[in-house]
Amino acid sequence: MNRVRVDDVDAVDLPDAAPRREVGAALGATDVALNRYTLGPGEALADTLHGHGDQEEVFVVLDGAVTFEARPLGDEETVDLTVAAGEAVRFTPGDLQRGRNASDRPATLLAIGAPPGSDDLRFPFDRLPPVPDACPDCDHDRDARLDDERFVCPGCGADLGGVND
Repeated sequence: MNRVRVDDVDAVDLPDAAPRREVGAALGATDVALNRYTLGPGEALADTLHGHGDQEEVFVVLDGAVTFEARPLGDEETVDLTVAAGEAVRFTPGDLQRGRNASDRPATLLAIGAPPGSDDLRFPFDRLPPVPDACPDCDHDRDARLDDERFVCPGCGADLGGVND
């Protein structure tokens, strides 16, 4: 058994996203990630809509409210869902999402992911210039997987372009 005081866990600064306290890592968790975020007004959990093809995520809002831009797996439309204090939302592997604080006061939330790391980070085609609108080889048109600074089609593996192209 391990125990930590959440406020004593160092915050990790992330590019284009709010800092997070990696509570699960501090506890030595190996099968689940547990992170705490405090989002100021206008801050986001990530810089763009994204998903994990190999990770389930649950967000529990402790204080304030967080608005998630979400595109569930199989849906073509993106919707906004506001999750208030005392509520939780679950995203299945393959769902695309981006959480942000759209209010004028801070929001605090826990992010729980299993497995703890994701090797299958995905982004929607419509947010990836100069990536095409669909895979030219197999017509997959939902998302592209990021693989070592290159976007690849998760359907057939075709190279769709680089992050810095």
